[in-house]
Amino acid sequence: MSHRWPSRLCVMSDDDVLRLRSYLRFYHAVEVPVYYQALRNGDRYPRDKDRFITSYVRISHQVYNTVDDYERLKTAINQLVEDGKVCSGIPKE
Repeated sequence: MSHRWPSRLCVMSDDDVLRLRSYLRFYHAVEVPVYYQALRNGDRYPRDKDRFITSYVRISHQVYNTVDDYERLKTAINQLVEDGKVCSGIPKE
C-alpha cells in the first residue's frame, strides 16, 4: 500500500529520499521504502493543503511486522512535520 508523504517535508530529489530513509532507519528503527516522483509540466495533482506531494512511502503488512512498527513510522513522520524539518535539513548518514 502506498501513502503520500506530507509535502511540508519538501522532498525534492532522490537524494532527499535517501536522506529521509536513512534518518528513519537510524533514529527511529523504521525500515521502509520511500519514493520520489518529480512533477511534470502541468501537474496539478496530487497536492495537500501546503503544496504538491512528490514523495510516497510503500508499506505492507507482513507476518514479521507489528502494529508498533506502523505506529513508530507514524510518530516519526508526525514529529518531523511538527518540528518543521525539511529533507534538506536532515543530516546524511
